[in-house]
Amino acid sequence: MMIPVHRGTQAAHEAMLDELFNQLVQRNDDLEHEKLAVLAANDALAAQNIALRNELAAMRQEVA
Repeated sequence: MMIPVHRGTQAAHEAMLDELFNQLVQRNDDLEHEKLAVLAANDALAAQNIALRNELAAMRQEVA
């Protein structure tokens, strides 16, 4: 035998969906911000890598 369950009003359902949507948007914004920070760090490390490679090349020329 099925027991009827009241799932709330349409307004309550929409409010719940709005809250879920807002949480997902906030999480997406947080992840986008984190991604941009990681990309900036990656750019800094790439520049450092180039500088170190140039320094190593100069040292090799001195030894040769």
